[in-house]
Formats: sequence, structure tokens, C-alpha cells
Amino acid sequence: MKRNQAQKFIVLFLLFLFAYSWRVEAQTGKEKQITMEFKNEGLPSIFKRFEKVSGYKVLFIYDEISSYTSTGKVEKATVDEALKVIIGKNPLKYHIDGQFINITQKDSKKFFSQVKGKVLSEEDGLPVVGATIIVEDPSNIRTITDNNGNFQLSDVPKDSRVRISYVGLETQFLHPSSYMSVVMKSDTRALDEVVVTGMFNRKKEGFTGSAVTIKGEDLKKYSTNNVAKAIAAVAPGLRIVDNINMGSNPNGLPDMRMRGSANMDMGTQSVDFNSTSNDVLAVQGEYETYANQPLLIMDGFEISIQTLADMDPDRVASIVLLKDAAATAIYGSRAANGVIVIESKTPKPGRIWVTYGGELRIEAPDMTGYNLMNAREKIDAELKSGLYTYGGETVEKWQLYQSKLREVLAGVNTYWLDKPLQTAFQQRHTVTLEGGDEALRYRMYVGYNSSPGVMKDSKRDVLTGSLDFQYRLKKVLLKNSITLDNSVANESPWGSFSEYTRLNPYLRPYGENGEIQKRLDKCRTS
Repeated sequence: MKRNQAQKFIVLFLLFLFAYSWRVEAQTGKEKQITMEFKNEGLPSIFKRFEKVSGYKVLFIYDEISSYTSTGKVEKATVDEALKVIIGKNPLKYHIDGQFINITQKDSKKFFSQVKGKVLSEEDGLPVVGATIIVEDPSNIRTITDNNGNFQLSDVPKDSRVRISYVGLETQFLHPSSYMSVVMKSDTRALDEVVVTGMFNRKKEGFTGSAVTIKGEDLKKYSTNNVAKAIAAVAPGLRIVDNINMGSNPNGLPDMRMRGSANMDMGTQSVDFNSTSNDVLAVQGEYETYANQPLLIMDGFEISIQTLADMDPDRVASIVLLKDAAATAIYGSRAANGVIVIESKTPKPGRIWVTYGGELRIEAPDMTGYNLMNAREKIDAELKSGLYTYGGETVEKWQLYQSKLREVLAGVNTYWLDKPLQTAFQQRHTVTLEGGDEALRYRMYVGYNSSPGVMKDSKRDVLTGSLDFQYRLKKVLLKNSITLDNSVANESPWGSFSEYTRLNPYLRPYGENGEIQKRLDKCRTS
């Protein structure tokens, strides 16, 4: 009897446990499905309603949360999901402990309740629209900049890091602050992805022509005073034809070739354009000097080869070379020899920037390629070659030989190659003042470049001044630019260097009183 009662008691106890576990399981299932809606409602009221639908007990200090409200809606959400929506952007946090939920304030010393900022491009100072802003933190807070480059974040941990990224610009990692002013630099690795044609900017994958893009900073690695030489050193397919007659004359203009030579090669032939009897076809206008030079475009306007030669590399932001039929499609027949598109630097925004640049250069003649005879060797060579005996010996010929021999025996041995040459000390100075804000920017530039040549008394001094204004009215961008150039060029009065290579070393350059000889060889051969 007692045994049967014990068995009944065990069975009833198991049934009770089964029923209770089913009730708890059903209640837990209901806790995971929370549906609520609230609009500008105080948090104490929302938490009271939350207790009824969730089965949890919410613990909080009334004075800490009474001033906060929330607006939102949850449908069949879990407890965690519902709590995140209820708390929203309020500086609160929660902790679940069994059937209790503790609501406390966040530590204000560890968080910025609100972070605002603006993202600008360093190259043109314009707002960067659509830049991605991510807080590198478990919260993974993120946003993008609006049409004005502004962004806003909430509850950002002070010990976190903010990552700002945009295609074509260098990604930046910054520590958060209440207001962040971000200036993003161009990513030099992404420069080759954009082609500037002077008419429009186009992604490289959408441009079917052949183009080479060069950064302004790369130019100065090859030449600090000659843009044309720097381009030829960097860009494949572009060359400057050597002109041995000009040598290192600072006043010589470069003969640039991008797509080979046409059948009117004026640069290597002597043509009198004022004469009508030339056998060579003289093409007037822009082709009368260099018929094969490419079209030069700077900031949308055509420039001359002289302007390019006098240009300061510090003014160049980028250069694009268009080399095939795509250039002709944009600029017409004038682009048959290719196009060089130059973009000058634009003013920087923000505080006033004052920049000075200066350099000193030494240019010396290289005479290692010349191996000329001295005076004794030269007169012996003349004698052995029959200069004084060819056609029969005469008194005049031997008198000429004897006069030259006396000069050689007297120690005359003139090295004529160094007479018209000098070691040139060149200098360049630039001062730039720029500043402004998003609506108006300005840039004032003054540059002086002094380039004496290795031929004595030859030089070219260039003084350049420019004033640039940039206006931005919403989505309209206006630019004004004024440039003044003053060039002073002096050709060497010492004549052509090639004449000195043909002078005999047994001739005296100076007279008895130290004056320069106007006539070097007074004797004549018959």
C-alpha cells in the first residue's frame, strides 16, 4: 500500500515538472517575439510596457532616464533587438541578468555623444560627396558624407579610430573629436585611372585613346627648370630632337616630336621664309618653325612652345599626353601631331598658405668628347699633308709655314674651345600665397628664373606673376586667372661654338697690348 502511494507521488511529481518546463519554454518563446510601437514617448513608460510583453523586470533609476524619449517600432523582435531600438541614440546601455534587465548611463568620459565633421579634397578644395566614414569599433558605426561633404556620428568611443575613405583619395585614419575637419589627398596610385583631355575628365576604362598621365611632382625629379625636358624624360614616345647648333643656349626652343615626323621637316633645314626661291616648301603660321610639334593646351587654352619653355614646374599639377586619333577627334586636325594637356595648380582652401621655393644650379661645359691636336701636332700634320708643297713650292708658301712655325716655337698653343665658355650659376626663386574658403579661393604666384648659358654673356631671365581666383556657388564653379610673363634673352656675342673648333692652336687670341685680335691669320695662301 505504501509502495503504491510512493509510486503515485513520483508520477505526479514528474507530471508537474513536465508541465512547468512546458510553461517556461512557452514563456521563453513568447519573450523572443516582441512587438511594440512608440512615438516620442518617455523611456520610463516604454520600459513599463516592455515588461508586460517580455516577462522581464526592467531596473533603472528614474532620474537618470526620465528626460529621454524614443521613437520606433519593433515587430516579432528579440529582447536584444527591441532594447536597441528603445534606447536608440540615448547615452544608455543595458545588461541582462536572468529575468532582470539593468538600464544604466554610459560613461560620458569614454564617449562622444555626437561627432560632426566635413571632408574636403586637398587638390581642389571641394567637398567630397559620398565618402565613407566608419568607426573601427565593435559598434561599427558608419555613415557617408552629404552633398556638402558633412557627416555626423553618435556615441563614438573616444578610444576608437575613424576611417575615412573615397575612391581616388588616400584613406585616412583619425582619432575622433567633437568636430573633425578632414582634408583628403589624391591617391597617386589612382591618378592613372583618370584621363584629363582639357575638355573633360574621364575614367581611364571609359577612354579608348592612348594617353599618358604625369604628376607635377614627378616632373621635378628629372628637371627643375625645363618642363619640356622633364616630359620627354618621363613620357614614352615623346622626344626632343637634338640641335647641336644650339648646344646649351638657354634661348633655344625645344623641337618636340610625339608621333614621328611629317614630310615637312623644317627644324633640320635652313629656310629663308622671306624668299620666294626656296626649294623647300615653307608653311606659314604655327608650322613655320616646328612643323611636327604637338598641340599645347594649358587649362583649356592653347599656348606657344615659348610659354612651355618658360613655364615654372612648380605651377604644374598634372600633364596628360594624348597620342592617337582620339586627340584628333577632340581637337581636330591641329592635334594630328598629338596633344599635351597641362593642368595648373589650384588654390588651397583654409588658412593663408605662404610657400617659398628656391634653388641654385651649376651648369658647366663638358669638353671630354674633344681630342684636338696641339700647335706642334697641327703644323706637322699640315706639312706632311702637303699643304705647303701641293702645286709646287713657292716662296709665299714657305714664308707662311715659317711664320706659323715661329709662333709654335715661341710657345703659342691656344686652346680655343674654352675661350667662349664659362661655368654658369643659375638660380630660381618662387613665392606663393594662397587661401580662402569653400566659396572663394585665391592664389598669387611670383617666380624668377635666371638661366645664364655656358656661352659667355648668353642668358635668359624670366619673371612670372599670376593671380588666380576660384568661385563656387552651389554646383557652379568659376575660375579667373591672370598671368604676366617678362622674358629677357641675350644671345652670346662670341658667335657660334662650332667656329672655335675650326681655329688653329698656333694662332694668338690677343695682341701685344692684350687686345682681342680682330683678324687672327694675316697671312694668305696663294
